[in-house]
Order: sequence, then C-alpha cells, then structure tokens
Amino acid sequence: MKTHRFLYSAICAAFIAFPGCVHHNRSHDDSSRFEISSEPGEPDSVARDKGDYRFEKRNFKAEGIEKARLELGFPSGYYNITGGAVGLLEGKFKFHKDKWELESSEKTHNSIADVTLKLSKTREIDLPHEKNVANIAINSRIPTEVEVGFGAGEGRFDFRNTNITRANFELGAGEFEIKLGNTSLNELEISAGVGQGTVDLSGEWKQNLDADFSCGIGDLTLILPSSAGVEVEVHGLIGDISHFGLAKEGQTYTNDAYNKAKYRLKINVSGGIGSLHMKVE
Repeated sequence: MKTHRFLYSAICAAFIAFPGCVHHNRSHDDSSRFEISSEPGEPDSVARDKGDYRFEKRNFKAEGIEKARLELGFPSGYYNITGGAVGLLEGKFKFHKDKWELESSEKTHNSIADVTLKLSKTREIDLPHEKNVANIAINSRIPTEVEVGFGAGEGRFDFRNTNITRANFELGAGEFEIKLGNTSLNELEISAGVGQGTVDLSGEWKQNLDADFSCGIGDLTLILPSSAGVEVEVHGLIGDISHFGLAKEGQTYTNDAYNKAKYRLKINVSGGIGSLHMKVE
C-alpha cells in the first residue's frame, strides 16, 4: 500500500500545542472516553446529530474478500481499534459536526479490498481540545495490511489475535498503546511524536518480524516475547534505557532465546529524547 501522509500537518500542529502530554500519566483507565452511545434500534448505517456532535457508522462487508488494505486516519481525540468485526470493518464515530467530516472509500479488485476511512477537518481548529471519538473493529480472519494515522489525544490499538501482516503507525502527540501479539505481522513501522507509548509484542510468534521505531520526545515502553528471539538496536536516543530480561552489547540488546529460537524479532529504535523501557514478558 502506498503510504499517505494525510496527517502530517495535524501532527506538526499537535507537537506545538500539546507540550504537556510528555509527562502526562493517567492514574486509571476511564474507558468511557472511548464509548459512543447508540440509540435503540439504530440501523447499521446511520448519521444523526445530537447537540454540537454528529454520530456516524461505517460498515464494510467481508464477503468475497481474501485480502484487505486499510488506511485509517484520525487527527484528534480518542481512537480505539480492535479485532472481532463480523464484516471487514465496522466503525462508530463521534465528532463536532461544524468542524469535521467523515470520509470513506472502498475499491475491490481480484478479491483485494482497499479501504480508506478518515476524519477531515472543515475549518481551522485547536486540535488538542477536540473530543472526537473513533471506535473501529476489523475482521480478525482476513489477511490485512493496516496504516494508522493519529494526531493528538489518546489511542488504543489492540490487534491481538488478528491476521494483520503489515502495520504502519504515524502518531503525533499524546498517549498510545499498541498490542500486536499472536498476529501474522512480519513488518512494522512506528513513527511517534510527543508523549508516552507502549508497544506490546508479547505472545507466540510463528513468523519473523522486522520493526522500525522512529521516536520523538517522551517515553516508550516495549514489551517483548520470551519464546521468540529478540534483537533490539538503539541509535541516537538521548535519555535513559532500561532492559529487563535483555543482555546488552554495545547498542544491541538480545533476549535469552535469541540464538535458539525458530523465529526472531529484529527491532530498530532511532532518534528521540526521553526514555526507552524494554522488558521481556
């Protein structure tokens, strides 16, 4: 899939307007931030207004699809993605009706679906103060490539036990959590701006993984598997590095399974100012 930088300007604005997120840490998990209320008996495809906000749904069918490529963009607010969709993709959205519009498209060729789904601003706004919500579920069975763009706010991306094969995340300012264990993932790219992030790669691996992390300013935590071999190379990071369960040689960190495991995770971490915390599950 061709990479689209549709959130570049939003991310740059978020870096300037969201400086407090670097040291922000929530004391508890308030899942209500990610909830979108529905009216009883609401149909599958619906748009309705309530006060200043619009509530919309988008559903894409899975029949006849053997492979999918998803491009998902959400500039600001609370962004949640999980598996478990009956169709190819099922989404619920809440956004300020006078500031944003939801754009979607689907093209299918030779049983391969290309889906684009993103929220676009309709006027100049103050990104960090937007309270938009996106709740998306993808199909767990269909082999899927995913590109996720996220500007400012809080993102939770739980792809565990799905059949994603490649993932690219462009993340701006705020907090994010990405869970990728027990997938078919063999290629991963993450570009992070300002804030705090956790990437969970624990679980069973039945294939090799090549991963590249480009860090900005903040704290990054990597949770790593014990059964697969792990090699992490760190370049240009200014800050503290902790490595529980990993041996260090120069700028390379490996786990106990590295020389004997059938599958290996090769991870490159570059740039950034802040802290890197690595731990084997």
